[in-house]
Amino acid sequence: MASHGEGTTWLILNGKSAQQPEIRSAVTSLRERGHDLAVRVTWGGGTGLGWSTKRWRRAPPG
Repeated sequence: MASHGEGTTWLILNGKSAQQPEIRSAVTSLRERGHDLAVRVTWGGGTGLGWSTKRWRRAPPG
């Protein structure tokens, strides 16, 4: 199970993109190969910025 800590890649998508079969397949493939990938879906204006800010604050210094 993914830890979603340091080393996690966040993929922030709008709702329409998240439903595309190609995107879902790519996410599954990356996870199966061991990548720690956290997917976040925007649902309204400013949500993407909120997710970005949250991730930025959790990023290790450097």
